[in-house]
Amino acid sequence: MAYYIGTNGLAAFSVINYLHAFMFLAFLGIGSTIQPMISYYYGARKPEMIKSTIRISELTVLSLGALFILIGFFGADFLVSIFGVASDTIADMAATGIHLFFLGYVFMGINFIYMTYYQSIGYIKPSVGITVFRGFILLILMLLILPYFFGINGIWLSLPVAESIVAVVLMVYARKGVMEQGTFERRF
Repeated sequence: MAYYIGTNGLAAFSVINYLHAFMFLAFLGIGSTIQPMISYYYGARKPEMIKSTIRISELTVLSLGALFILIGFFGADFLVSIFGVASDTIADMAATGIHLFFLGYVFMGINFIYMTYYQSIGYIKPSVGITVFRGFILLILMLLILPYFFGINGIWLSLPVAESIVAVVLMVYARKGVMEQGTFERRF
């Protein structure tokens, strides 16, 4: 951020990062809520209950993600004003960043569900893999690539793009293993 637009960019990023903590914690809370249920159902060999828990969780995080996007789209200026940003340049930059950055919340929830699912059944490798890819490898890769093509907007889009790539892979492969097979084999 400092490389592309200096200290104004860092100030705008700080505003978004403070807001991000609240959104992140919501998804973390949902993951923490489903973890004991999935663990219990896995041990009790109740695949239908696991499927039901995953379905309800997916619907919840997608709804919450959509709500966060709407809040970001319609309330960006208000959210920025909470932080007392005096500079119009920083406020405009942060509002634009919120519009783009918040797109990642639709995908982030899905990633948290499947990270939690794998942890809950004692299959840690996929869970760690999801965490490493979405939070480090893909995010850093997107931070290096996207600003080259889209400037500052590429920085704001790095998280949504990283989260979306992981979520699509999970919905294609992990969800198939959970929903279609109904078995307890470890897949990923």
